[in-house]
Amino acid sequence: SSGGEADVYSKKMLSRECLSAFIVPGNTMSEGYRIEFRGQEMAEISFDMGNSRDLERVIRHFTVDEIIIHGLVGYPKPKILDLVDFLSGLKKNNDRLVLTCVVHDYFSVCPIRDLLDHEIKYCGVPSDLNYCNKCLAINPLMKFAVPYVQADYPNLTIALWRQKFGDLLACSSGIICFSQNSIEILQKAYPDLPSDKFEIASHPVDQLRPVVIHKTSEMINIAILDHMTIQNGAQIISQLASYVDYYNLNIRFHIFGNVLEPAESFGLLKPLVRHAEFQPSDLPNLMEDNEIDLVLAPSIYPQTFLYAIEAAMRMHLPVAVFDIGASVERVKFYDMGMVLRQQDPKYMVEAMGEYLNKKISLSFGAKAVSYTHLRAHETVLD
Repeated sequence: SSGGEADVYSKKMLSRECLSAFIVPGNTMSEGYRIEFRGQEMAEISFDMGNSRDLERVIRHFTVDEIIIHGLVGYPKPKILDLVDFLSGLKKNNDRLVLTCVVHDYFSVCPIRDLLDHEIKYCGVPSDLNYCNKCLAINPLMKFAVPYVQADYPNLTIALWRQKFGDLLACSSGIICFSQNSIEILQKAYPDLPSDKFEIASHPVDQLRPVVIHKTSEMINIAILDHMTIQNGAQIISQLASYVDYYNLNIRFHIFGNVLEPAESFGLLKPLVRHAEFQPSDLPNLMEDNEIDLVLAPSIYPQTFLYAIEAAMRMHLPVAVFDIGASVERVKFYDMGMVLRQQDPKYMVEAMGEYLNKKISLSFGAKAVSYTHLRAHETVLD
């Protein structure tokens, strides 16, 4: 595992085992691995390993009979495709070994695990691999998201990448996904993978109580329950807030998470309210205290699972998502869910206001004008 929701999910799975080992990348790119032993009735024990040979020794010494791969992003030693070959070899050389791949991201499909192309848009997993090769060569996310892949494979082709990962997926005992959409994306990249190799599993989420929102003003409060990055829709929120700020609309965006990018513009926009980091158990109180009307999940890539949606549904709050990834699957079965078909600020403001049946207004001095009246008489930042 290599962090994030994959880390949370894998640790919860391992907590049910009598004895298990959790292998993560070293603390720096120059280190290899760290292995953490855990069990129901034992204190955690960990130590560092230098390379995959050490890892193989541990597997043999403890007669490991099951390996669950939660993610391979961030492992510096050996080179990533050599590590994939190593894992495939473990299974091929031991028929009794159960090797399961859990799909927390799409690193097996592309080095850009979020599947954002060079224009920072969801690529849709094109069938034209020449397009993929050109994208790998110029995609700015290669440098920022996976610099070690770019350094180790300066002339990488998507065919080589999928040959290696396809071999691992093919020899695995099973592939666990959290949505049908993830299965479709993997089968688009690997059409030879049989459907019976896949399993859809639920992602554990802490129980949250339903909220009761008491409104004290006409302010529309929209919550974003995620860290702000390009992938998670930072640019979308920045544009939305700029739009709202320009027209002085009665909307506030509450960010419950770290702002990683673009930090400078976020600090200058009045409609943005940044909150300190929180514990999941605090969310119902935070939603009520801030009179949240809707939870917006502005991710621009196909997430395999989105905590914000699950949390909002458990709290019985309205949810808005883009028509991308697993989010749509969850929202379409939710009575208070809406799917945004465009990422344009004007459209989003209108759609969310209409959905909430809220009056969106703006003020010029002391004079208030309804937003619907404005739309009829002005062109709004097209």
